[in-house]
Amino acid sequence: IFMLVQLVPVFTPHTLWVMTAVGIVSALMGAAGAWLVNDIKKILAYSTISQLGFMILALGLGETAGAFTHLLHHAFFKSGLFLAAGSI
Repeated sequence: IFMLVQLVPVFTPHTLWVMTAVGIVSALMGAAGAWLVNDIKKILAYSTISQLGFMILALGLGETAGAFTHLLHHAFFKSGLFLAAGSI
């Protein structure tokens, strides 16, 4: 995601629409996967896929600052969740 944030200014509008579509599909598939499993680490992994889809969606729509902020917040909070899930 960090590299895509840096490269967004050189992408064509068609590439940005493809990124938007990929982001929507990833967000929905990650959410569906998290809904269907029972293991807490798998749920966290699928929710990470879903959140990465939201970041790609934001980049496709031109929201680079929002996508980068989401990346930073997600990294810090999800690392804490993975550490806590190991103790459960």
